[in-house]
Amino acid sequence: NLKNFHKQRKKKIGFISENIHKNHSVTRDRLGIVTNLSRDLYEVYGFIFDEPIEKFGIMMYNSFDKCFIFQNKTLVDIRKIIEKQNLDVLVYCDIGMTCKTYYLAFSKLAKIQLNTWGHSDTSGINTINYYVSSNYYETENSFNNYTEKLIKLDSLCTYYYNPVKLYSYNINNASTRHDLGLSNNSNIYFCPHNLFKIHPKFDIVFKNILKYDKTGIIILIYKKNKYPTVLMQRFEKIMKYSELIRINFIERQSSIRVYYDYIYNSDIILDTYPFGGCNTSLESFSLGKPVITLPSNHINGRFTYGFYNKMGIEELIANDLDDYVNIIKKLMSDKKYYNEICNKIIKNNYKLFEEKESVNDWNNMLHKLIMNIRK
Repeated sequence: NLKNFHKQRKKKIGFISENIHKNHSVTRDRLGIVTNLSRDLYEVYGFIFDEPIEKFGIMMYNSFDKCFIFQNKTLVDIRKIIEKQNLDVLVYCDIGMTCKTYYLAFSKLAKIQLNTWGHSDTSGINTINYYVSSNYYETENSFNNYTEKLIKLDSLCTYYYNPVKLYSYNINNASTRHDLGLSNNSNIYFCPHNLFKIHPKFDIVFKNILKYDKTGIIILIYKKNKYPTVLMQRFEKIMKYSELIRINFIERQSSIRVYYDYIYNSDIILDTYPFGGCNTSLESFSLGKPVITLPSNHINGRFTYGFYNKMGIEELIANDLDDYVNIIKKLMSDKKYYNEICNKIIKNNYKLFEEKESVNDWNNMLHKLIMNIRK
């Protein structure tokens, strides 16, 4: 009974990450859970490594009951500070994304240590007890993918704030294609992912899209001063010149509004395979845009699939790489069908945001884990 849950004191729950001080995808995944965990049951601690900056980082910092900033501290000092808090549970938000939290994870700094999908892979570290995920993303055999004991929540596992509402983004004030230097006479296929997610297996999808749509344009994002020469060399091996010149690269946008302008002005959003998107898909769905996805066997390629299952939409989930392109062909050759799909996304995307079941699941899961360790 949660009401009688260890009345002698609130249980101490910590969240640690080198990324949650800023507008990072990990911050967006975890912010709603940290904010909404029951304060009747839990005292929530934050362990960050830099001063909070940007909108999400400041929101996260203010959501903790107590927050420690480890700027310029050694690993030895950090371990001592965390150990001193006598935590019941320590949640690692993204083991594997940065060095310090990876090294810290080898220590036993709380009675129970959890990993979850800021970095969508198992830790491979035996001091981490559980990996917290969702039935929406995992398969029956997913436990084989983790060294931790897999916990599959019935919810989405995240209380995700609708980004359009959070940023007060108004499509009526959005930039036009002309403003962005895009053609009104071309179909725009936007793949808004870090380029490391573009696996050589997926190159053929780009080629076949451009082969089918003779005036279509694919937009990719690259980081400043890191033009993707190697990726273009890969594309050159399988594409004609007439196809290559219709792959456009834009620098990663510092303005979230400009980034949303690109999503809003695109016809289709491309989810990569086998490593797919999560935040990018949620942002696209919030703007009513169709995202084509091919789920892989691991969680890092199954988020969009899970979101579609939550919304009750199956039409944009591909069976293989050929089917991926066939779905695009069907959408772009039938304007009525395209509009029906977009309207279906707009009608159901509310199911993805601020899901109260996720908070309830986290409250109950933490309660059960702490109770079990006391037995």
